[in-house]
Amino acid sequence: MLVVALVVAGFVANSIQLDDYVLSPGLAQPVGPLITIPSSRSPRRRDIYLTDVYLNRVSALQWPLYALNSNDAIYPAKALFGPVTKPAKIAQEQALEMVFSSEEARVEALRYLGYHVPEHQGALVLQILPHSPAARIKGLGLGDAITAIGGRATTSTKAVARALKGERPGERVSISFQTVDGVHRRALVVLGHRPGHRSEAFIGVGIQTGPWFALPIRVDINSDGIGGPSAGLAFTLGIINQLTGGHLTGGHRVAATGTIDLHGRVGLVGGVPQKTVAVQRAGATVFLVPKGNYHDALSKAGPHLRVIPVSTLNQAIAALRRLGGRAPRHPALGSRR
Repeated sequence: MLVVALVVAGFVANSIQLDDYVLSPGLAQPVGPLITIPSSRSPRRRDIYLTDVYLNRVSALQWPLYALNSNDAIYPAKALFGPVTKPAKIAQEQALEMVFSSEEARVEALRYLGYHVPEHQGALVLQILPHSPAARIKGLGLGDAITAIGGRATTSTKAVARALKGERPGERVSISFQTVDGVHRRALVVLGHRPGHRSEAFIGVGIQTGPWFALPIRVDINSDGIGGPSAGLAFTLGIINQLTGGHLTGGHRVAATGTIDLHGRVGLVGGVPQKTVAVQRAGATVFLVPKGNYHDALSKAGPHLRVIPVSTLNQAIAALRRLGGRAPRHPALGSRR
């Protein structure tokens, strides 16, 4: 009876989901295979690594096990995600953060190399509703900018509303959009009707007014399974490495974490102790981290991992140059800064 009681108690404890999440060391993987630049003939090198963490909700049974593991860290959901605590909503926000982070990485890498990357205002896609007309548009994804509906330019959410006001449910209309990887697409879609308003045309997207960028060359980033913005610096360095011959690291295996913004600034990220464990397991010898996360990384760094704090993209590349790396500017366009 005691055994049965313990089994039942364990089952119950495991089924009780706490409002806590655990960060555990994830994987460090090379960014080169995740970046495709059709115009580049350089091989996709495997010497710059991004790193992530495993994020799991904690049950009552798991809590003491994670608490005893020095490589894991338990946080209340609100400490990690603020007021958003529903798992589905968290996943959606993490996906959006990754999309916009990878877009900023593309723009900042190209601008660093001297490319002209114009900025425009448009209606950015934040959500695509299942089974909606938008869900049937091939190639439309989160972060893309809807640039025209029925031939009418849509530079804001209000412009989208005005364009749809002249259409009717069931009508076929052209939708033009710019993808985050720099491809302009056009599709024909049959409009639906807004729920509860059968006379109002409906695409099925959540949008906001924001900037989009006309990339001079196409840069594809495969971020499937990666959430959040912390791979921004790694992707930026990976794009630069591929466009400059693959000599940025000087032969070192370099991991990087940190957000990147459109001013070249590297921002703080979470889970750096766990990420440090992951990059060491992957055999990295250099770890570029945001300046404010330096001591977090040192707390887990062993004798064979050199941790370098950086605040900007320029500082990150300067650090790699000191290690023997080479980062020439684009030969035709010269220096941006």
